[in-house]
Amino acid sequence: VDLSSGCPAYDLLTEEQKTLGTCGDYGMIIMPIYVEGTGILYNMRLLEEAGWTTTPQTRDELLQLCKDLTDAGITPFMHQWSETYLNLLNWVGPTWLAAKENQGLDFLNAMLAGEDMNLSEDEDWNAFLDTYEQILIPYAQEGAIATDKWTARNAFFLEECAMLVGEGSWETPNIAEMNPDLLDYVKQDLLPIYKNMMQRQTISASVTDSGDPVRVAAAKDFLSYIVSSEEARVWHQELMGNPTSITTLEASENMPKLAVDVVNVMKEGRGAESMFEWMPVNMHPDLEQAWAMFVAGEYDRDQFTERYEQIFKDYAAGLYG
Repeated sequence: VDLSSGCPAYDLLTEEQKTLGTCGDYGMIIMPIYVEGTGILYNMRLLEEAGWTTTPQTRDELLQLCKDLTDAGITPFMHQWSETYLNLLNWVGPTWLAAKENQGLDFLNAMLAGEDMNLSEDEDWNAFLDTYEQILIPYAQEGAIATDKWTARNAFFLEECAMLVGEGSWETPNIAEMNPDLLDYVKQDLLPIYKNMMQRQTISASVTDSGDPVRVAAAKDFLSYIVSSEEARVWHQELMGNPTSITTLEASENMPKLAVDVVNVMKEGRGAESMFEWMPVNMHPDLEQAWAMFVAGEYDRDQFTERYEQIFKDYAAGLYG
């Protein structure tokens, strides 16, 4: 249902949030709740053992960090590439779009419409694949394509590797449970590619019309409560470690470190909304398979690019229903 009326939190949204949440004649149907940042989680204690006091901000710096960590006997990454949906497609896959105009939405819509975007010549796409071919794949742990998220996460939480790619601020409760000391020296920053931007993913909710106006009104009130109330602000920010989407809500002094990192990136204008939510669900399995083939070495760069583009053209042609 349209949330522009009967939902008090609507009046607290920015114009950009209202625009992103509006779907044609259906009105404003998507209410942002909180923001998650995704890029790379860094263990700064391990980076310091390799001679680094800051996170890399360019691809060349990330490559040098991997070399220095390896020389110091520290495992750079623990990739979770069996998670084709969560990691390859969702958390990391759309990163190359982040630096494009309108956060990549116009470019993505053109691809979905079947336009030939000539990805093989696109500087952002190529810089993204350079990052994989020059850094992420060469420094992947053995068996990365068979590693699941919890194996990778636990290795990072237990400080068996220095970096975790694709995870983000939502890991605060898990780190607190597994290794609370790590919260003192973990840092979230972007995945340095070319035009450096951190993906942020807005977690949102909608209200379905049940046909009962009383229930719909109650659902709108509850949604407004979990988005904009003081209790929700404290829960999202302090316990879960996620900045709230309502920008007028006070930022807690007790906000965990990873959430502060995300807020700072957004204040610096280095954050962009992930385009994953705009990729139709019925395309996901084929996109996942293409990503898996690429990181496994079954597709070379040209084959992956060709297959990736073809999936969007097939969608535009109606082959996905």
